Amino acid sequence: QFFSDFEKITSISLPVLLFDLKESVPVIVISLDDVSYCDVLDEMDIDFMKCDSLAELL
Repeated sequence: QFFSDFEKITSISLPVLLFDLKESVPVIVISLDDVSYCDVLDEMDIDFMKCDSLAELL
């Protein structure tokens, strides 16, 4: 199971924008790097998460 989950995570292209499917709104951007548009995300009430490595997503 771990290997299967790891494969799924390593196939993700970052940055990724996650949506709340019930509300149909974006909720968070996940990236390995800082992004220049954090102020825009704040204005739109979208969270930002910077990961140091893909292992953090596990």
